[in-house]
Amino acid sequence: MLPKSTAVSDAGLHTGRNHPLHYLYVVLCYVTSAVFGLLYLSSIMVCALVSSVNKPKSSAKLEQSNRTGSSSRWRPRLRRSFDTEEHSNTDYRSTDFMGPEFPALDEKQSILRFDLRYYVQLQGYDLEEHTVITKDGFHIVLQHIVVPGESHAAASRRFPVLLLHGLLQSAAAYCTSGNDSLAFYLVAAGYDVWLGNNRCGFRPSHEDFGRLSLGMWAWRIQEMGHYDVQALLDYVVLKALAKTPKVALVAHSQGTAQTFLALAAESPALVTLSDRLACFVALSPAVYTGPLVRSWFLGFIRHLSLSTYRLLFGHHAYMAIMMYMHSIFPAKLYSRLGYLMFRYMFDWTDALWDQRYRDRQLLFSPVYVSAELMFWWLGHGGFADRGCLFHHDRADTPWFDAQFPPLQMFVPGEDNLVDPQRLVERLRTVESTAMRNPVDVVNLPEYAHLDVLWAKDAVYRVGAPMNHFIKSVLPQGRDWLVNDDDSE
Repeated sequence: MLPKSTAVSDAGLHTGRNHPLHYLYVVLCYVTSAVFGLLYLSSIMVCALVSSVNKPKSSAKLEQSNRTGSSSRWRPRLRRSFDTEEHSNTDYRSTDFMGPEFPALDEKQSILRFDLRYYVQLQGYDLEEHTVITKDGFHIVLQHIVVPGESHAAASRRFPVLLLHGLLQSAAAYCTSGNDSLAFYLVAAGYDVWLGNNRCGFRPSHEDFGRLSLGMWAWRIQEMGHYDVQALLDYVVLKALAKTPKVALVAHSQGTAQTFLALAAESPALVTLSDRLACFVALSPAVYTGPLVRSWFLGFIRHLSLSTYRLLFGHHAYMAIMMYMHSIFPAKLYSRLGYLMFRYMFDWTDALWDQRYRDRQLLFSPVYVSAELMFWWLGHGGFADRGCLFHHDRADTPWFDAQFPPLQMFVPGEDNLVDPQRLVERLRTVESTAMRNPVDVVNLPEYAHLDVLWAKDAVYRVGAPMNHFIKSVLPQGRDWLVNDDDSE
């Protein structure tokens, strides 16, 4: 049932042992992938520029007028979809802050700096950085938002929440919308917020392998689910001041995929993770593909053999040239070019974003990921090819069982990258026979894939229902949280 990883096969290339011609092979991989990467990125950028010129109506205001209604008029409905109980529909009072104009950022807020701690400190908090080592030897960066001057007693009442990011992003995605960032909202709501990053990230590091070793890049989504998630959760439980064996996990896109894999009935990580999770909140869940994976710049990879793919994209980091550009381009230019390219590739619209923070939001991506991971997402036999995270989609065989933790899903109606509605239907018709814990669904009809993180009203449409759900499943509920009241 689970997708099988082939990342450690292929004639010992991924065992970490360097054959005599290893370094010559490494140089060849880097040269060919760099040349092809430049051509590939250039063609996409040309298409993006032509598209932006030919679409004069792409400004935020015009795009917002084409959306299904105004965001300021939508009120989230939180419902228990697969249980007899029902949540009350709550007005989260999002009507007063969605005006078309915002005051300009002050000098400190408008600085573009590749330093997450700087932006955390602007909000009055501080950022600790920890190193977590996975069972397969990768060093993972785990960041912790700290409230300066808070007493030990108050800090110990904060229930730990781990935030996990999506593909090519970092945990900074939860912290780059100023005061309206989901991470800061959760801190203000009384939680102990930890920012989880996957292996490699901005600084690839391993117990045994260097960056030029094939072993550093011998991984796909399975390893991220079975090792990274477990290591992060174990570390948070060990270090959090709250004396609890459980953590609330919030994940976006790829972060949901690796967690769903780890929680599948046949997963070797299931027992450990089910004991660790108080609940799982999935933002834009990536279980079924959307139509965007058929686009020319993504779809052609499905037709490549693995050997041809490796010749073009390398055996090592996927499109490492993007990270090189990150280091040499001025921050504003890098963010603007990244916005144009990724907007075209992923059919983004920033109509619901706060435009003041857009450059900052794009500054912290992409990160280093393995070429093997991207082949799993886009290549033959992988996610895009099958159309599903799992190997089968049979109605007679559930993916999950009674150990699956309480689940909340945020379902964007304008998501073209994945199809969360199919997952909702699968949970309702198939998985509900095996899952015993509550499943809540929040429909966001006018949201796209990234709006769950960066929409101007995300703290109301996403943060407030999330807060409500986590409280509902916590042992002792509200007694855990500092600053807790009903003014959500």
